[in-house]
Amino acid sequence: KMLSQQQRVHQGPLRDEADPPAHTAADAKVAPFLPPAPGDRVSLAHIAAFEGRVDDVRRFLDAGFPIDEPSGGWTLLHCAAAAGHLATVELLLSRRAYALSV
Repeated sequence: KMLSQQQRVHQGPLRDEADPPAHTAADAKVAPFLPPAPGDRVSLAHIAAFEGRVDDVRRFLDAGFPIDEPSGGWTLLHCAAAAGHLATVELLLSRRAYALSV
């Protein structure tokens, strides 16, 4: 089936159906805010921060996840702040996330 140039741009690059998807469904949720670098993956902690799942973020931090670790160039604080999740931002700041990174 031939696609017009506009349809091809809208649908993204053409690929063989046998190719695995480049990103997971979770990556697609945060893609507008966290464009992963080639080969980079968005961490589950960053997705939790972006989605405002404060209890999950707390669990990641309690388990030793580095609070200022970037993923796709964004820290947990970037993710929570960009998505407007005040409770998650407050948790991260109370745990001494680097505030000037935002």
